[in-house]
Amino acid sequence: MVGIDSSTGELVTICAGVLINQRYVVTPAECLLKERLPARVVQLGISYGGSNARITETTLRTFYLIQKEVLHPLYESKASQHNIALLRLNRLVHYTEYIQPICLPFHKKIPSLGSTVYTTIWGKILFASLPRSKETVPSSLSANQFLITSSTWSNSTNDLCDAYVGSPIEFKQNNQSYLLGILTVNCEATYLNIFNYRRWIEGNVQSNYDVCTTPENATRWCIPLDNCPVLLHAFANPKEKYEDYLGGYICSNDQLGGFQVCCPTSLDSTELQAESTGLNGLSNKQFCGYQHRDDYYSNDSSIALDEFPWLATVRAVNPLTNVEYIACSGSLINNRYVITSARCLSRLPQTALVRLGEYNVLNKTDCMFLTEIGTEDCSEYEDFGIETAVVHPFYDPWTYKNDIALIRLNGTVLFSETIRPICLPIPSLFKIADTTDEFYSSSFTSPKLWGTDYMKKKLYFSLTENEDCEHKHPLTRYQMCLRPKAMPTDRFLSCYDDEAAPAMISHRGQWTLEGISTERKSFCDASQPVVLSKISSYLPWLRENVLQNV
Repeated sequence: MVGIDSSTGELVTICAGVLINQRYVVTPAECLLKERLPARVVQLGISYGGSNARITETTLRTFYLIQKEVLHPLYESKASQHNIALLRLNRLVHYTEYIQPICLPFHKKIPSLGSTVYTTIWGKILFASLPRSKETVPSSLSANQFLITSSTWSNSTNDLCDAYVGSPIEFKQNNQSYLLGILTVNCEATYLNIFNYRRWIEGNVQSNYDVCTTPENATRWCIPLDNCPVLLHAFANPKEKYEDYLGGYICSNDQLGGFQVCCPTSLDSTELQAESTGLNGLSNKQFCGYQHRDDYYSNDSSIALDEFPWLATVRAVNPLTNVEYIACSGSLINNRYVITSARCLSRLPQTALVRLGEYNVLNKTDCMFLTEIGTEDCSEYEDFGIETAVVHPFYDPWTYKNDIALIRLNGTVLFSETIRPICLPIPSLFKIADTTDEFYSSSFTSPKLWGTDYMKKKLYFSLTENEDCEHKHPLTRYQMCLRPKAMPTDRFLSCYDDEAAPAMISHRGQWTLEGISTERKSFCDASQPVVLSKISSYLPWLRENVLQNV
């Protein structure tokens, strides 16, 4: 944040801040109470800092007026308690190579003690590590602060003393930067812990609510998609020929609110949405959802070779290392199509394939002796290329809404004991899932990550209220929430690596695909609930994209 000295026309830097979306910057509350200059603005995308910079035509484009200042109501300047504020900018920030928001860490675990963290001050990036023990934190600090000892910085501590308060401290995961805190006392390297202010930030960051124009040239408000039911439903199951038209209603998309739309007062949804009739053709009730494992009794609770024969893995090749890895899971629904997640396909490299019939990721051929029937079963996996990948056109990577996709295989699948399709939850053909059902899930954890779990796995869940999963974003009727029924002995059995893993129920020996996993509270914690895309809510979209291409 900079001030403009009206007598000289020069910029006077007050403090730093962190851009978190297209309209908001996080900064210390103390910055807003410093001596006021005639004009104060936020400047983005600059590579220099300090005062006495001249205002030019070029720098004017980097200025954003402050539309609203929100100080934390419990801020105390003397004790530096709750030293945080939000700045709402007067217009949407246009993201460029030099202007990007930092990710908020609310769905991540706080880095462990000793982890490497980063801060940026003008002209330099500094490295440090979190204190390895609580003894390094003075008792004078509040519970909402933490200390990074100045001596741990790799550069001179004088650099940090020269830093403006509000400078971020960050951690990195999967090449993305997450905000850990903001600097409140520079030479002492004291930071406000952003993890403790999630509710306050979410409660004070408003949607853009700017005036917008619909494709029909009507003036409306730009509001979150969840608040516009007529578009929420049309976006979930659009007809392919109207996808571009519906996209014209999107007026913003950022990490706190996801899609925001220019909400019309009415919409001919019947014309725009995929048909909800003729769904029975999506599943062949005579053949889908049956597994050989259900044909014999066994006391063994471990997963069998022929169990969940519709489970697929989407595998890719790292272009840098040329090493193959599991990108996500999938579910075979007929002899040409696999359902998976949009998130997986949207970041999949060009070299990818789908594997069916796998049991142990380290083996080409797997065998298992069945003591109940006195025979040995053996099987080999089969690989298929990807002929077409269909990502849901309104997949929202920030809120995981519409996180569903289809893969059309480059060949026809021949069914066997270990490769079979699962049924889709068509209401006229199959039981509607409810809280009395036991849900099962299965996937593989890549041995590249953990080095131990090579086998297909089986987990148990129960259906719970969507509110249990609303730790980051509100859920809609197109999503569902499952809670683990039993804790697996290996905590790595349930990880982020389970992306697009199927959630299934069995009724009278026939299995239906109820959901695919999209988001978890934490990286590897089997006690936490799981957010899933609800398959029954996307049947019209699946019909639109499967039946016309079978």
